[in-house]
Amino acid sequence: MVGSPVSPYDNTMKDYASVIDVFCGVGGLAHGFKIEGFPVACGIDVDEACRYPFETNNDAPFIRWDVATVSSQEVAREFYPGIPRVLAGCAPCQPFSIYNQKNDDPKWQLVGEFSRLIREIRPDVVTMENVPRLMKFRSGSVFGDFIGERHNFGRMR
Repeated sequence: MVGSPVSPYDNTMKDYASVIDVFCGVGGLAHGFKIEGFPVACGIDVDEACRYPFETNNDAPFIRWDVATVSSQEVAREFYPGIPRVLAGCAPCQPFSIYNQKNDDPKWQLVGEFSRLIREIRPDVVTMENVPRLMKFRSGSVFGDFIGERHNFGRMR
């Protein structure tokens, strides 16, 4: 029908890719994937209060895991088999926020834990979102290390 919005993924997405949303919170990123037809395998977060909104909005299980301690094998088992794997992550932005007056918030290390999962799982697609100050945090070393590892891994294009 002319003028009707049609997703570029149409009905083919059900077999296209399996998405895991790391640091999922209430599931906004996962919900965007769901709206576009991507099957969301699960959301992972340490905050149990996010379970109900995540599961309600995404028709996918919420798994309460600490990304700093979960094994990559445990995470990889959650992907749907036989289709490309998307690992999405929005590490907590508080350490990089202009509103954070502490310089030693340990949550900044979670970007490195997300990097570890990428390195060990080797997903087909990686997406990461954060605040602009991540690029300057610790003189750019946190973001630089993340990007450098992706280049070395051959996943940056």
